[in-house]
Amino acid sequence: MPPGKATEKKVMDALGECRDMEVGLSVADMGIVRSVEIEGGNVRLRVLFASRHCPFNPTIAQGIYDAVIAISGVESVEIDVDRDGEWAPSMLSERARSKLCRCHSGTGK
Repeated sequence: MPPGKATEKKVMDALGECRDMEVGLSVADMGIVRSVEIEGGNVRLRVLFASRHCPFNPTIAQGIYDAVIAISGVESVEIDVDRDGEWAPSMLSERARSKLCRCHSGTGK
């Protein structure tokens, strides 16, 4: 794969570094990124925030944008917010579930 070509893996890897500051998990691990579409250098994401009313949502969206636009080959980023769906804990990655269980049990971070 050419270094200047955007791929879904590159996008999700970048989003692994983008955190929801309230819970400390990456947006990738939280499962809030519901889809990634790539056409050339244009990336379109569908995002379902964990809480529709969280005051951090604009900050999280900006972090998503910043992480994706920094990928070599990405020329534009469009974020579509899903306002109809509902986030559920089942959307968490296995890594996120494990981290939350350890924190709640007092066995680590």
